[in-house]
Amino acid sequence: MTGVQACALPICLVADLPGKITLLESQLADPDLYARDPGAFDRFGQALATAREKLEAAELEWLELEERREALEAGR
Repeated sequence: MTGVQACALPICLVADLPGKITLLESQLADPDLYARDPGAFDRFGQALATAREKLEAAELEWLELEERREALEAGR
């Protein structure tokens, strides 16, 4: 499996997204951002919502895969 293929796995998303979420949260925490650049504020807000949704979906997929792996191991 190549690195590109490996990053399609939920584990890669779970590993990368928290950092992205933290960065977006820190950008949105700037009290002057909305007044200075409302468009950036909106983009960061949308990106944050998307990243949180992707993280939740990846965690659920990871959990499902882990449960399948455990079931397969238990059946051996």
